[in-house]
Amino acid sequence: SWCSSLHISYYKSVTPVSIKEDYKIQIIRILQEIMVNIHKHSNCSLVEVNLKVSPKRITIAVKDNGKGFDVGVHKKGLGLKNIELRVMYLDGSYKMKSGLSGTSSVFLFNLYN
Repeated sequence: SWCSSLHISYYKSVTPVSIKEDYKIQIIRILQEIMVNIHKHSNCSLVEVNLKVSPKRITIAVKDNGKGFDVGVHKKGLGLKNIELRVMYLDGSYKMKSGLSGTSSVFLFNLYN
């Protein structure tokens, strides 16, 4: 299991806001998919997750120290496609950077309360 093989650092800055249940579920699924991809493909030992929730936005940054991959060359697998679809469903945006020192992903979701 990825829980036992990775050291995961988690940082949060959360302002209490009301978030729709469906929104929460989609964000959890995105994070699950990222963690599965990291476990399957990155050969990393460390994952850092940063969560910031403000009244207007949710920002999630995930970084690993794995082998990285060429984002422009590798064909998107089912995991990355599912992440993209969920981000689009939530009307969010994301950026992924990868290199020899690991992969970083940043997700932005506007809250429309």
